[in-house]
Amino acid sequence: MGPRRLIIFLLVLLSACSAAAPSPFAGKWDVKLAPDTEAIRVQEIAYPVHLQIKVNGNRVSLKYRDQYDRECVTKAVLLLNDGQDLIFSPCGTTKHATSYAPVHHIKRVDDSLVGVVTTSDKLFEWIGSAAGQ
Repeated sequence: MGPRRLIIFLLVLLSACSAAAPSPFAGKWDVKLAPDTEAIRVQEIAYPVHLQIKVNGNRVSLKYRDQYDRECVTKAVLLLNDGQDLIFSPCGTTKHATSYAPVHHIKRVDDSLVGVVTTSDKLFEWIGSAAGQ
């Protein structure tokens, strides 16, 4: 093998070895409230029923559809804990200027996403499964 081919081979090998592992959050997710949080419906707090998450390095795109069928791409997305935690805040505003905006803190647990929603306190949990399953 000539020096030029050896260099090309090594570059290809290095790029394959340095490829990032896929994000545990990437994909399409159908979301439902955790069983013990059904009472949240009466508080009229929006929660996701569908998420589409794309991760490219440290850049995250999150498309969100809530139970009222409102859809948006939120810009308030953050990967933390070496990519093991994802935090986002949905689009829109709160009903009152003094209210805290909800924040969704997501972890991947086995084949599901588990989200905890907080404002000034923990409000409820939700669980996401891969769409179509």
